[in-house]
Amino acid sequence: MTESAKQPKQVPKREEIEAKYKWNSQSIFPSDAEWKESFATLDSDIDKLVALKGKLCDGPETVAKMFELDDQIDLKMDKLYTYASVHHYENMQDSTYMGLTDSAKNKWADIASKTAWIRPELLSLPQQTLDSYRAHESLKPWLRAYDEIVRYKPHTLSTEEETILSSASSALNASKDTYALLQNADMKFSEIEDDDGNLVVLSKSNYSGFLQSKKQSVRKAAFEMMYDTNIALKNTLSNCLYGNIKKEILYARQRKYNSCLEASLFDDNTPLSVYNSLIDAIHDGLPTFHQYLAIRQRAMKLDRLDMFDLYVPLVENYELKVSYEEAVEWVLASLHPLGEEYCSVAKHALSSEGGWVDVFENEGKRSGACSISNFRDIPYICLNFNGTLDAVFTLAHELGHSMHSYYSDRAQPHATSSYRIMVAEIPSTFNECLLFHYLIDKARAEGNKQLELYLVNSRCDDYKGTIIRQTQFAEFEKVIHAMAENDEPITPDSLSKAYKDINDVYYGDTALAATTPRPHTLTADARIAFEYLRIPHFFYNFYVYKYATSMSVSDVLAERVLRKEEGALERYFTLLRAGGSKDPLDIIADAGVDIRTPQPFIDAMTSFKGYVQQLDELLKE
Repeated sequence: MTESAKQPKQVPKREEIEAKYKWNSQSIFPSDAEWKESFATLDSDIDKLVALKGKLCDGPETVAKMFELDDQIDLKMDKLYTYASVHHYENMQDSTYMGLTDSAKNKWADIASKTAWIRPELLSLPQQTLDSYRAHESLKPWLRAYDEIVRYKPHTLSTEEETILSSASSALNASKDTYALLQNADMKFSEIEDDDGNLVVLSKSNYSGFLQSKKQSVRKAAFEMMYDTNIALKNTLSNCLYGNIKKEILYARQRKYNSCLEASLFDDNTPLSVYNSLIDAIHDGLPTFHQYLAIRQRAMKLDRLDMFDLYVPLVENYELKVSYEEAVEWVLASLHPLGEEYCSVAKHALSSEGGWVDVFENEGKRSGACSISNFRDIPYICLNFNGTLDAVFTLAHELGHSMHSYYSDRAQPHATSSYRIMVAEIPSTFNECLLFHYLIDKARAEGNKQLELYLVNSRCDDYKGTIIRQTQFAEFEKVIHAMAENDEPITPDSLSKAYKDINDVYYGDTALAATTPRPHTLTADARIAFEYLRIPHFFYNFYVYKYATSMSVSDVLAERVLRKEEGALERYFTLLRAGGSKDPLDIIADAGVDIRTPQPFIDAMTSFKGYVQQLDELLKE
């Protein structure tokens, strides 16, 4: 970095930050010594479980014992991993907790290898035997886990074959691991000028800030450097993605699925129609998105939109600074529709006495935000609170995750307390929706047009980023997996063409809009065809569509609760308390939304249309 460059941000050491807002780790283990004592007992626990190998045919009591031992190990491992990983997040430079976390990860892998026999051995029993076991009294506490295993009978290999696949997982993940190393360790960027003319080294962490610059030249330079750096490695990065797809094809074909997508959806017992109806509904709603792009273009006074123009706030809000105490006040006020009990628990959680939240940034602390919960212990909410409005929404989001765990853990036994990702993002985005409505009402009551405009613009961007963009990614995943399964070439050329074709549809590239005119004049920089190179989610096997489904559901549920629709609040609490006791789609249906039909996705795009209209009206005032 040159002398004219900005100096690195000075981050306080942990002992210098406000100590009252820290996670209470003693809720899990009082000290590292107790952690190590518990870890040392694992091998004995595992040996007891492995001793049942070959004996599941003895009767349902033996199977029940197997589930009991497995659950005890899982509970103990959850506590061990949570304690280690949270302390690692507090200071990622501390080698002690890095070591404890690695020990826990290695033990998980060891357990997986030593218990790979359970599913194939159980499923080797005749169906008549499996049915008789299910009816036995001893298996009642374990029926959910039992049914989940039996459901996989058509897709389970022999014990020897399952052991081979389990043992090969590390080697088969080499492409994914290589991609992560390239992106996070080996990829280097050069300097670019910031808004003030200072030379700053571009990084993944500051890239989004450059895209929010008011100067198009700054945004363009950051975009070009980010993409050119990735494109320089396009052959290697593309081959990493192809290697990961080949791994998924191997698993899917060995386990007799028709496709990788079907294999992925089977885990949540989700029909292919849900995935397809999401894509179809978003396609039908794209005219509204194109109208939003036209509004953005007009507000930014641009002759032509490009992909690097889509993240600039349409109103500056940098002067709004919120203390953590004020953020807590706003979040708690926004949660009032959820009732006295929920708000009481949330108030305690966010207080210094509650000890759920590690609030402030410090040297070595994990970046970003997350929520980690362990069965009936104090959840951990990691923040790097910086006093912005976005940070307030992050607080509401992560609190939604932790409160979900709180209610699930107290309503369910450990075996059915863990919820799936498809359900997990509903309470978090639900809380964000409540906070939005609280703050928009506050802004209107105070006549604060700037805040109102900022909030509506932010809400539109939430739909763009969470529903529209994630569905675009989901469609790309579907297309490239189908290409590989049909033995079509998977190269940088074929991948970039597939990505560009889909991007043109979603963003309405005017270069292709001669027959269907768009209300904007977006023409994407050719580099956007290689955006897939920098998206790590494509290595997580059809994961991103769940973001879009979750926000679509939470939007409907929150609106019903805010309208005080009869039974809406009670139905929402059934979701919070359900844990993993049912399939995700059944839990969502019990809350009052059926995503087996396209209607929730259509409703979400209708809501988006309303926010776009509000944005248009506010900008014209």
